[in-house]
Amino acid sequence: MDCKKVFNKKDKKKQDKLAKEAENKPSSRKSSKVSEKDVSEKPSRKASAAENEPTEDKTGTAPLVTEEYFSKIAFKDLNLSEQTLKAVDELGFKTCSEIQARAIPHILNGRDVLGAAKTGSGKTLAYMLPAVEMLRKTHFTPKNGTGVLVIAPTRELAMQNYKWARDLLQYHNKTHGVVIGGAKRSAEAHQLQKGVNLLVATPGRLLDHLENTKNFIFHNI
Repeated sequence: MDCKKVFNKKDKKKQDKLAKEAENKPSSRKSSKVSEKDVSEKPSRKASAAENEPTEDKTGTAPLVTEEYFSKIAFKDLNLSEQTLKAVDELGFKTCSEIQARAIPHILNGRDVLGAAKTGSGKTLAYMLPAVEMLRKTHFTPKNGTGVLVIAPTRELAMQNYKWARDLLQYHNKTHGVVIGGAKRSAEAHQLQKGVNLLVATPGRLLDHLENTKNFIFHNI
Protein backbone atom coordinates (compact mmCIF):
# COMPACT_ATOMS: atom_id res chain seq x y z
CA MET A 1 0.00 0.00 0.00
CA ASP A 2 1.17 3.46 -0.83
CA CYS A 3 2.11 5.32 2.41
CA LYS A 4 1.28 8.66 0.82
CA LYS A 5 -2.36 7.65 0.27
CA VAL A 6 -2.74 6.46 3.91
CA PHE A 7 -1.57 9.81 5.27
CA ASN A 8 -3.90 11.66 2.93
CA LYS A 9 -6.89 9.68 4.23
CA LYS A 10 -5.95 10.41 7.84
CA ASP A 11 -5.55 14.10 7.11
CA LYS A 12 -8.93 14.22 5.40
CA LYS A 13 -10.67 12.55 8.40
CA LYS A 14 -8.98 15.00 10.75
CA GLN A 15 -10.07 17.98 8.67
CA ASP A 16 -13.70 16.71 8.53
CA LYS A 17 -13.71 16.34 12.33
CA LEU A 18 -12.44 19.88 12.85
CA ALA A 19 -15.04 21.23 10.42
CA LYS A 20 -17.91 19.57 12.36
CA GLU A 21 -16.62 20.93 15.67
CA ALA A 22 -16.44 24.41 14.17
CA GLU A 23 -20.07 24.19 13.00
CA ASN A 24 -21.34 23.17 16.48
CA LYS A 25 -19.31 25.87 18.30
CA PRO A 26 -21.01 29.35 18.56
CA SER A 27 -19.25 32.09 16.71
CA SER A 28 -17.07 34.28 18.92
CA ARG A 29 -17.76 37.21 16.61
CA LYS A 30 -21.49 36.88 17.16
CA SER A 31 -21.14 36.76 20.94
CA SER A 32 -18.91 39.78 20.89
CA LYS A 33 -21.55 41.75 19.02
CA VAL A 34 -24.18 40.83 21.61
CA SER A 35 -21.97 41.89 24.48
CA GLU A 36 -21.21 45.20 22.79
CA LYS A 37 -24.95 45.80 22.38
CA ASP A 38 -25.61 45.02 26.06
CA VAL A 39 -22.88 47.40 27.15
CA SER A 40 -24.15 50.20 24.93
CA GLU A 41 -27.66 49.84 26.41
CA LYS A 42 -26.40 50.19 30.03
CA PRO A 43 -25.88 53.82 31.09
CA SER A 44 -22.39 54.60 32.30
CA ARG A 45 -21.72 55.67 35.90
CA LYS A 46 -20.49 59.05 34.70
CA ALA A 47 -23.63 59.62 32.68
CA SER A 48 -25.94 58.75 35.58
CA ALA A 49 -23.97 60.99 37.92
CA ALA A 50 -24.20 63.84 35.44
CA GLU A 51 -27.98 63.49 35.37
CA ASN A 52 -28.15 63.99 39.16
CA GLU A 53 -26.02 67.15 39.12
CA PRO A 54 -27.85 70.50 39.33
CA THR A 55 -28.37 72.09 35.98
CA GLU A 56 -26.81 75.42 35.16
CA ASP A 57 -28.58 78.38 33.69
CA LYS A 58 -28.25 79.52 30.08
CA THR A 59 -25.25 81.70 30.88
CA GLY A 60 -23.31 78.64 32.01
CA THR A 61 -23.07 79.64 35.68
CA ALA A 62 -25.07 78.21 38.58
CA PRO A 63 -27.36 80.66 40.37
CA LEU A 64 -25.92 82.07 43.61
CA VAL A 65 -27.87 81.91 46.87
CA THR A 66 -27.42 85.12 48.85
CA GLU A 67 -28.27 85.56 52.50
CA GLU A 68 -28.76 88.96 54.10
CA TYR A 69 -26.38 89.61 57.00
CA PHE A 70 -27.11 93.21 57.96
CA SER A 71 -30.51 94.62 58.73
CA LYS A 72 -31.80 98.06 57.80
CA ILE A 73 -31.62 99.27 61.40
CA ALA A 74 -28.70 101.46 62.45
CA PHE A 75 -27.36 101.52 66.01
CA LYS A 76 -28.13 105.23 66.21
CA ASP A 77 -31.81 104.38 65.69
CA LEU A 78 -31.85 102.32 68.88
CA ASN A 79 -32.47 103.81 72.31
CA LEU A 80 -28.80 103.81 73.33
CA SER A 81 -26.73 106.24 75.39
CA GLU A 82 -24.12 108.51 73.86
CA GLN A 83 -21.34 106.63 75.65
CA THR A 84 -22.43 103.30 74.19
CA LEU A 85 -22.92 104.73 70.69
CA LYS A 86 -19.44 106.23 70.82
CA ALA A 87 -17.95 102.87 71.80
CA VAL A 88 -19.89 101.07 69.04
CA ASP A 89 -18.75 103.66 66.50
CA GLU A 90 -15.11 103.18 67.48
CA LEU A 91 -15.55 99.44 67.03
CA GLY A 92 -16.50 100.21 63.42
CA PHE A 93 -20.17 99.22 63.49
CA LYS A 94 -22.90 101.32 61.91
CA THR A 95 -25.71 98.89 61.08
CA CYS A 96 -27.13 96.10 63.20
CA SER A 97 -26.97 92.50 62.07
CA GLU A 98 -30.24 90.56 61.93
CA ILE A 99 -29.83 88.97 65.37
CA GLN A 100 -28.90 92.34 66.89
CA ALA A 101 -31.83 94.17 65.29
CA ARG A 102 -34.29 91.56 66.57
CA ALA A 103 -32.87 91.00 70.06
CA ILE A 104 -31.59 94.36 71.33
CA PRO A 105 -34.94 96.26 71.38
CA HIS A 106 -36.66 93.48 73.33
CA ILE A 107 -33.83 93.19 75.88
CA LEU A 108 -33.78 96.96 76.37
CA ASN A 109 -37.50 96.77 77.16
CA GLY A 110 -36.85 94.21 79.89
CA ARG A 111 -38.04 91.11 78.04
CA ASP A 112 -36.38 87.71 78.20
CA VAL A 113 -34.91 86.70 74.85
CA LEU A 114 -33.77 83.32 73.56
CA GLY A 115 -31.84 83.77 70.32
CA ALA A 116 -30.00 81.56 67.86
CA ALA A 117 -27.80 82.58 64.94
CA LYS A 118 -24.78 81.43 62.97
CA THR A 119 -21.21 81.88 64.15
CA GLY A 120 -19.95 85.37 63.40
CA SER A 121 -23.42 86.91 63.14
CA GLY A 122 -22.99 89.27 66.12
CA LYS A 123 -24.66 87.35 68.95
CA THR A 124 -22.23 88.57 71.64
CA LEU A 125 -22.91 92.24 70.90
CA ALA A 126 -26.65 91.46 70.79
CA TYR A 127 -26.71 90.70 74.54
CA MET A 128 -23.63 92.57 75.78
CA LEU A 129 -24.79 95.96 74.51
CA PRO A 130 -28.17 95.86 76.36
CA ALA A 131 -26.33 94.62 79.47
CA VAL A 132 -24.15 97.74 79.45
CA GLU A 133 -27.21 99.94 79.02
CA MET A 134 -28.94 98.21 81.94
CA LEU A 135 -26.00 98.98 84.24
CA ARG A 136 -26.12 102.62 83.18
CA LYS A 137 -29.87 103.01 83.67
CA THR A 138 -29.83 101.42 87.14
CA HIS A 139 -26.83 103.54 88.21
CA PHE A 140 -24.80 100.54 89.34
CA THR A 141 -21.72 101.30 91.42
CA PRO A 142 -18.99 99.02 92.78
CA LYS A 143 -20.83 99.01 96.12
CA ASN A 144 -23.77 97.29 94.39
CA GLY A 145 -21.53 94.40 93.40
CA THR A 146 -22.29 92.37 90.29
CA GLY A 147 -25.30 93.30 88.18
CA VAL A 148 -24.51 91.40 84.96
CA LEU A 149 -23.11 87.87 84.86
CA VAL A 150 -21.99 86.25 81.60
CA ILE A 151 -21.12 82.54 81.87
CA ALA A 152 -18.94 81.03 79.14
CA PRO A 153 -18.14 77.29 78.86
CA THR A 154 -14.43 77.74 78.10
CA ARG A 155 -11.65 80.17 79.00
CA GLU A 156 -11.26 81.19 75.36
CA LEU A 157 -14.93 82.14 75.02
CA ALA A 158 -14.82 83.91 78.38
CA MET A 159 -11.92 86.08 77.25
CA GLN A 160 -13.72 86.89 73.98
CA ASN A 161 -16.82 87.96 75.92
CA TYR A 162 -14.73 90.01 78.31
CA LYS A 163 -13.07 91.86 75.43
CA TRP A 164 -16.49 92.97 74.12
CA ALA A 165 -17.58 94.02 77.60
CA ARG A 166 -14.41 96.03 78.19
CA ASP A 167 -14.68 97.81 74.82
CA LEU A 168 -18.36 98.68 75.30
CA LEU A 169 -17.76 99.96 78.84
CA GLN A 170 -14.78 102.18 77.99
CA TYR A 171 -16.86 105.38 78.26
CA HIS A 172 -18.93 104.23 81.25
CA ASN A 173 -17.84 104.45 84.87
CA LYS A 174 -18.66 100.79 85.52
CA THR A 175 -16.33 98.08 86.78
CA HIS A 176 -15.77 94.85 84.88
CA GLY A 177 -13.80 91.66 85.36
CA VAL A 178 -13.29 88.05 84.37
CA VAL A 179 -12.75 84.92 86.49
CA ILE A 180 -11.53 81.79 84.75
CA GLY A 181 -9.80 78.55 85.63
CA GLY A 182 -6.02 78.71 85.46
CA ALA A 183 -5.85 82.36 86.56
CA LYS A 184 -4.64 83.53 89.97
CA ARG A 185 -7.57 83.03 92.30
CA SER A 186 -6.44 85.48 95.00
CA ALA A 187 -6.30 88.37 92.52
CA GLU A 188 -9.79 87.52 91.28
CA ALA A 189 -11.14 87.36 94.84
CA HIS A 190 -9.67 90.77 95.67
CA GLN A 191 -11.31 92.28 92.57
CA LEU A 192 -14.68 90.71 93.40
CA GLN A 193 -14.55 92.06 96.94
CA LYS A 194 -14.04 95.58 95.58
CA GLY A 195 -17.12 95.14 93.36
CA VAL A 196 -17.40 94.04 89.72
CA ASN A 197 -20.49 95.36 87.94
CA LEU A 198 -20.13 93.18 84.82
CA LEU A 199 -18.56 89.80 85.42
CA VAL A 200 -17.58 87.17 82.84
CA ALA A 201 -16.84 83.72 84.27
CA THR A 202 -16.36 80.05 83.55
CA PRO A 203 -18.66 77.73 85.58
CA GLY A 204 -16.08 76.01 87.77
CA ARG A 205 -14.23 79.13 88.88
CA LEU A 206 -17.51 81.01 89.41
CA LEU A 207 -18.78 78.26 91.72
CA ASP A 208 -15.52 78.41 93.64
CA HIS A 209 -15.91 82.15 94.28
CA LEU A 210 -19.60 81.83 95.15
CA GLU A 211 -18.77 79.31 97.86
CA ASN A 212 -15.45 80.59 99.17
CA THR A 213 -14.95 84.32 98.39
CA LYS A 214 -16.15 86.52 101.23
CA ASN A 215 -17.83 89.88 100.51
CA PHE A 216 -18.56 88.83 96.91
CA ILE A 217 -21.84 90.69 96.30
CA PHE A 218 -23.93 88.89 93.69
CA HIS A 219 -27.50 89.16 95.04
CA ASN A 220 -28.22 92.12 92.73
CA ILE A 221 -27.88 90.06 89.54
